[in-house]
Amino acid sequence: MKIKNRKISLTAGLAVLFLTSSVVYSIGYKVAMNKFNSIVSTNQEKQKMYGDLSEIDYNIKSEYIGNINEPEVFEGMYRGYISKLEDCSFFNKEEYNKEIENKKNIPAEVSWDEIDGSIGYLRCKSLGKGSADIFIERIEYFISQGIKKIIVDFRLSEQGLVEEAFKILQYLLPEGDIVTAVTKSGEKKVVCKSTGKGISAQVAIITGENCSAASEIISSAMRDGLGAKIVGQKTKGNFFREKVVQTSENSIIRFPDAKYFTSSGTDLYKKGLEPDQTSDLTEDKKELLKQENLPYEEDEQFSLAKNMFSE
Repeated sequence: MKIKNRKISLTAGLAVLFLTSSVVYSIGYKVAMNKFNSIVSTNQEKQKMYGDLSEIDYNIKSEYIGNINEPEVFEGMYRGYISKLEDCSFFNKEEYNKEIENKKNIPAEVSWDEIDGSIGYLRCKSLGKGSADIFIERIEYFISQGIKKIIVDFRLSEQGLVEEAFKILQYLLPEGDIVTAVTKSGEKKVVCKSTGKGISAQVAIITGENCSAASEIISSAMRDGLGAKIVGQKTKGNFFREKVVQTSENSIIRFPDAKYFTSSGTDLYKKGLEPDQTSDLTEDKKELLKQENLPYEEDEQFSLAKNMFSE
């Protein structure tokens, strides 16, 4: 069988080339115009906003009969901008120095107990500097006594230092990545990893509605790495990486710049940590819990945590 040579005329070839180029150009032009219109629209909105601000400034400076302290006016503008963003803060230098001091003074409040000689109980109210050492020391003691069932109570934990949380996790969990920070652009960085063996124990965790920050990431990572069971209430979802930027000599902003993910891909930001079993206390019992006067036998959440252990 002969194969016929099919020749395309120069005119037909140029027509096809022209048509293809036109289609590619049209698509490219449309994409470019959409991008351009988006930029123009954004710039027009910004110009209008700046125009409105300029009009306010002109009228005030022209006719306002009071005194104008421009540094205070500008600071007020910055504070107003930041105040409309969740989890963001504006500080002048004096305020920021106080914030640093307050962070240094977060207490390390970790207490413990033995239940029936077979369960170790840790109540973590505040994870300030040194709390990780207390936590680890007590876990080691429980294990040395043959106690392999441990309840960690985070219900009263509303503040804590990220470095203390990471130190606890590096001790508790076996080798591997524990926490990864992911930015808005998708950049990833492992911020907590373990190189040890971890512990061999059953763990139950009690969480509360005010449980936030360091205690949230510990609970989530222990669920992933140790199979810990969580009872109580959904947490706040208030744990994220923060960035601090000094924008001028007397202006400092702090804002979330990355979400934290545990090894299972769990992201707690604005979502909170869902317990395996939900349980609440009456208002009277919550008050007793705050005072650390709630007996174990009257604490439904504690009883539920005990029941999470297998024999």
